[in-house]
Amino acid sequence: MPAAQPLLRPAGPLEDESGLHLLPLSVFLLEALGPNYLGWDSAALRSELEEKFGNIGVLTWERIQALRVFHINDSFWNEWEVFEKITAAVMGEPPIFSFVQPPEAAEIAIVLETARRIDTHEFSSDVRGYICASCLNDGLWYFEEPLQSVAGGALLEHDQRRGIRRNHAAVGTALGASTAFRANALEAPVAIQVNRVLEVRVAVQKYSEAIAKQLETIPQLLLKAKR
Repeated sequence: MPAAQPLLRPAGPLEDESGLHLLPLSVFLLEALGPNYLGWDSAALRSELEEKFGNIGVLTWERIQALRVFHINDSFWNEWEVFEKITAAVMGEPPIFSFVQPPEAAEIAIVLETARRIDTHEFSSDVRGYICASCLNDGLWYFEEPLQSVAGGALLEHDQRRGIRRNHAAVGTALGASTAFRANALEAPVAIQVNRVLEVRVAVQKYSEAIAKQLETIPQLLLKAKR
């Protein structure tokens, strides 16, 4: 497959090259179309957006669809398959419903923070269990917020069923004294966990900073789109 060629013109606001994350994209669409767009037929919505703003990138369209799911129903909070695919869209990966796409712990933390700023629902036991299993698969068992409040109970239940005892206190103490990643993580299980927690913290912080910067650009994007 040939490599993608760079655009020979400035990218439109809804092209993938603009890279709008889910929250700035939500603000952009609400300002441009109003909240009624959430209930439009997909074909009609796409036609309206292309007429107003030009080309729509593949990932941007997936994020728009994810936004509509967030706003219209609670399947993200109740069905692990939907949770997985929306997480993929939020993180810039094309959702493939015929393929399992388990997210990393940092990606789950990011999507939970994103969802919290859009709507609030209780997560089903299936989604809580899926989040727990995905984090464990990614090597993380020391949960901080937002993971702890959502999946901490599922982790406790998992460990009790299997007779697993984890040294949360040691990890918490080590984190309190940590300002950087541990170089000796290959030898020390606690240090491994500290590094995993710090990776999640850094990822969430960088994503939050990117969101803040993009939100500042929305007024300019709207002005350009009206010209």
